[in-house]
Amino acid sequence: MKTLHLFSILLICVPLVSCDEGSSFGSSEPTKRAIGSGTFKATIGSEAWSSEAGSPYIYGALANDWLLLSGQSADTVGSVITKKKISLYIRFPKTGALTVGPETSNVYALVTISEGSSTRYYMSASTNSGTITLTKLDSNIRSAIGTFSIVVVADGNLSGEKLTITNGSFDMAFQPYASKLAPIE
Repeated sequence: MKTLHLFSILLICVPLVSCDEGSSFGSSEPTKRAIGSGTFKATIGSEAWSSEAGSPYIYGALANDWLLLSGQSADTVGSVITKKKISLYIRFPKTGALTVGPETSNVYALVTISEGSSTRYYMSASTNSGTITLTKLDSNIRSAIGTFSIVVVADGNLSGEKLTITNGSFDMAFQPYASKLAPIE
């Protein structure tokens, strides 16, 4: 009889203490990543860049079929503040390699570089401006992981100054807003 009671207690207790680290008691919901957490980095021209430098800013959002991934750094040298920001816009996001450029109507890049009171905008205005590869996109934990390589032109002028961005990578959380997308696998 004692064995039966002990077995009954074990049968009840084992499921209670065997929850995995990502779930909370009584819930099978995975732990969601904190908005603003993660990494966003690249090589801009020949300079290594990271959103973790200086006064960092990292943001991701999923709204109305668009995924926005953005990272910014801000550094002060003397009295001059330099901000660099890379934003990637993906309509109908899915895992895999995505071509960046106006011909897709779905994948764009914008780079903003501000030095003091001067701001320069670079955008993916030319055909086949690069690639964004989403290796993981999980709406349950609000996570986007991937790489990118893009060429952007100043002020959208195709004959303007070009800026090459290579070795880009991101591993970050995104904030879901009202979206028409089905859950992302």
